[in-house]
Amino acid sequence: MNFKSYDVYLQFRRMAIRLIDGSPGLIIDEGGKRYLVLSDLHIGLEDEVSEIGIHLPSMLSVLLSSVNDLIDKYSPSVLVLLGDVKHRVAGVSWREAKKVKEFVETVRPRIDEIIIAPGNHDVGIYSLTEGAASVVSSRGFSIGDKWLLHGHTWPHPDALLKKMIIIGHTHPILRMIEDGASIKQRVYLLLKTRRSSLYKALMTRPGYSKLLENYNKRGIIKLLVMPHFNPASGGVDVKHLFGNKLGSPLLRTNVFPINDAYVLSLGGVIINSVEEIVAKNSEAS
Repeated sequence: MNFKSYDVYLQFRRMAIRLIDGSPGLIIDEGGKRYLVLSDLHIGLEDEVSEIGIHLPSMLSVLLSSVNDLIDKYSPSVLVLLGDVKHRVAGVSWREAKKVKEFVETVRPRIDEIIIAPGNHDVGIYSLTEGAASVVSSRGFSIGDKWLLHGHTWPHPDALLKKMIIIGHTHPILRMIEDGASIKQRVYLLLKTRRSSLYKALMTRPGYSKLLENYNKRGIIKLLVMPHFNPASGGVDVKHLFGNKLGSPLLRTNVFPINDAYVLSLGGVIINSVEEIVAKNSEAS
């Protein structure tokens, strides 16, 4: 582990965060509880893509197997799903509804609580989970000094009180060439900005100005972007995140400058900065 990677490791350790080696999920130990945090399960993805001639095996068994393995290994008391639990954006198909219910009914007896911070794909998620999960605001919620949300919306102003914001939604991947073959790897992004930059951006949001009157504007706030949990879901190469209009407003507005982001492996080792990756890609081409 190099010096920069060790520094990131210490940052996460101080914040009671552990990135799971080999799996796109993280553990947070806070207030006597252990949280397993996953993002972008996209349950039912295979049903929707089959309508355009792409046939995938059912991913539900894959997702359940992976989640159950993580529960066995880390014994969390709370499972946090950071949005896009389901895949279809407009409405809910009967197949998707069945799969979401099966997922929740299988996992729920193994833990104390499921918390869902809904994403842009999660229309109807409250009725689908039928009270088996706590569905919070899409603007997010807190775990200790961290603010968590899916990331397709701006966070609640209370995010300014925290040291780190954690989102999904972005599906970051790193495309590499090894032995002439193109390999895609799911990755995390770690960014930081001045708290005042986020404050100014939130001030422009309708209805936010009065809420923000007494909030702290000093210091640095970090952003951790999680990879998607469903391995069949598509990703966005970190080299193409500049100006991505479909990404999180925290990124596309440059509140958190994407070029300064560190790209981390699933275990939390720094691979490189986005700026350096883009520069090397330009040199190679």
